[in-house]
Amino acid sequence: ATARLIPNPALRLRPLQTNAVAIWQALARDETPPPAQPLGGEAGLAVWREGLEPMFRTLDAAEYAAVRAMTAGLSFADICATLDGDDAAATAAGWLGEWLRSALVSGVA
Repeated sequence: ATARLIPNPALRLRPLQTNAVAIWQALARDETPPPAQPLGGEAGLAVWREGLEPMFRTLDAAEYAAVRAMTAGLSFADICATLDGDDAAATAAGWLGEWLRSALVSGVA
């Protein structure tokens, strides 16, 4: 209940209003990018390093709020308590798995 996730020291968060990340990723894969469009709600961009490799991805509003809470030092239990809905536990578990796989989280304290 008191476990705190330690974010990757290189993690930076920025608010995001458009699908610029999806456009960038499509161009990097030599695919036709989607048309530029605004994102509904408050989304965010997470940028970090996995070893020497730069990483980035779009976070929807709920995950963006959770990652900001993590960087503010909230416990994982407190982050989970902010989630609504019947599938809140599954959502939090999914995020945690992805954060650990992608090295967005560097440890647990």
